[in-house]
Amino acid sequence: MSEPTIYEGLVIHTFKDTDVDAYVRMIRDEGFKCYVRTDYLIVGEKLYNPVNKEERARRLRQARKLNGLTRKQVSEQINVKEETIRSWELGRTYPIERNLRKLRDLYRVDL
Repeated sequence: MSEPTIYEGLVIHTFKDTDVDAYVRMIRDEGFKCYVRTDYLIVGEKLYNPVNKEERARRLRQARKLNGLTRKQVSEQINVKEETIRSWELGRTYPIERNLRKLRDLYRVDL
């Protein structure tokens, strides 16, 4: 299955069970602004070139280590499972916006 093509002005209709956060992350990962409406998302202007998954994972790992924290300590402080932190740091998944804000506050860096 191929990756969806994302472009400025694209409208993505959402339904009751749509994982809106996943769509927003995908759009932002590609470097675009995203506008969330009640029944749809709109892809806005391209703000930057996307960061690859390995680089993103490396930044998360490095920020934690620079702050002298273990995965367990981070998981307790931001209230997520330790395995989730590991998944982020391996590039398998990426934190939702709420957790990303918690990490930025905890690590005192822009991720």
